[in-house]
Amino acid sequence: MGGFYSIPNFLSTTGNRQLAEIFAGEGTSIEADSVLFEIDVPKNSRTVAYANISEDSAFGEGENEVLFTMGTVFRIISAEKINERAWLVKLKLSDDENEDEETRQVQLRFKNEIISSNGTMSFARLASRMARYGVAVKFYDLLLQNPPVDDEFIPLSKIHEELGFVYYSLQQYENAIEHYEASIQIDLEEYPVTDRRFFKRCNDLGCAYLANRDFMKAEQILNTAMRIIEDISEPDQTSSEIYVKIIADFFRAKKSDISIVSLNEGEDSPIHKFQSLVEKYPNSLSLGNDIGTVYYVKGNYEKAMEMYELCLANQLSVDRYDPCVARTYSNMGFVHHDTGRYDMAIEFFNKELKILMKNHHSNHLEISGATKAMAICYYMQGDLKQALACWTKVLDMQIYNFSEIHPTVDEAMTWIIRISEKLAPQESEEEST
Repeated sequence: MGGFYSIPNFLSTTGNRQLAEIFAGEGTSIEADSVLFEIDVPKNSRTVAYANISEDSAFGEGENEVLFTMGTVFRIISAEKINERAWLVKLKLSDDENEDEETRQVQLRFKNEIISSNGTMSFARLASRMARYGVAVKFYDLLLQNPPVDDEFIPLSKIHEELGFVYYSLQQYENAIEHYEASIQIDLEEYPVTDRRFFKRCNDLGCAYLANRDFMKAEQILNTAMRIIEDISEPDQTSSEIYVKIIADFFRAKKSDISIVSLNEGEDSPIHKFQSLVEKYPNSLSLGNDIGTVYYVKGNYEKAMEMYELCLANQLSVDRYDPCVARTYSNMGFVHHDTGRYDMAIEFFNKELKILMKNHHSNHLEISGATKAMAICYYMQGDLKQALACWTKVLDMQIYNFSEIHPTVDEAMTWIIRISEKLAPQESEEEST
C-alpha cells in the first residue's frame, strides 16, 4: 500500500462497474485471480494522462470508455479480496502538481524516453518502448524518407542510431550494424573520430558485432571507443561509465568464448582503475553493475556481489522501478545460479520480472529472458512442472516477437519436449495411484 503502479501500455477503462466486472472475469478463472481496478481521478487534477473517448469508442457511448496514456502512474491506496478468486484494488491518479518527488521521477522518465518535438519520432519511440518493433521500424523509415526540418529538425544520425537499437532488440544484428555505422558516418563528416559523441555509438556498434559473432570487428570497434575516452583529458562520469561498460562487454564476450577477445589485464590494465572510479563516483547507477560483471566472469563471485549490492543501493535511492534495477537483480540472480543457490537465484529473477512487467509490454524480450532464467533454475532444482510452465511462457513470447521459425523458438521447443518426456513417467505414476 502507498506504492506506485504504472502501465507500459495504454489502459482502457470503463465507468460501468458491471461491465468492468465482466471484463475482469469475476473470479471465474481456475488458473488466475481476477483483479478489478477502481481509479480515483481528483476533480482538480491538471494532468493530461487520460481522456473520455466514449463518443469515438468502437464500443459505443454505453461503455463510457476512459483511456489512460502509456506510462500513467497511479498510487496504490488499498487491495482487498472480493471473494476467493477476485480482488478489488483501489488506485489514485497521480498529479504532477501535488504528488511527491518519487512519483514525478517515474512520470518524467517515461516522458523523457518518448516525447520529441516531432510527432513521428514520438510514435517511433512509443512503439519501441512498447516492444512493437515492427511498427517502430515503419515510423523510423518514414523519418528517413522525409527528414524533419525547421523547428522539428532531428539529425539523421540520431534516427539511424535509434533504428539501430530497434533492430538490435529484434536480434537482426546485420541491420543494426548497418544503421549504427550510418549514424557514425554521417557525423564523421563534421567531427573527428576522437570526438566524445562517438564513444557510445562505437560501444553499441561493437556490441552488435559481438552479437553477430564478428569478434574481430567487435574488438576493433570497442578498442576504438576505449581510445576515444582515454584521450579525453578529464573524462566526466558518463564517459567513465561507458568506458567500464566497454570493458564489461569484453568480458561478457569472454564468458561465451574465452578466445574471441583479448584485453590487457596487467598492471596498466583498465581493470586496475575500477576502485578509483568507484571512489570518484560513489553514487553512479551503473559502474558497480559493470564492474561486478567483470568480477563475475573472472569467477570472483564475492567481489561481484559486493559491486552489485553497491550499485543496487544507489539505484533504489533514485527510482526503484527503473529497468536498471531489474538488470542488477538479474546479475545477482546469475551469481546465485552459478554458485548453485537456485532458491536465491529464483528470488532475484522474480524481483527482476516484477520491475520489467511494470516497464514493458508483457511479451517484451527482456521479460522472456528473465522467465527463461527462472525456467533453468527450476529445472536444476528438479521442479520440472514449474520449469515447464516457464518454458511454455518463453515459447509464447518468442513466437509473438519473431515467428515459429527462429533459433530461440527452437530452443524453447527443445526444452519443453525434454521436460515433458521426463514428466511423463511421473504423471503416469500419479494417475495410477
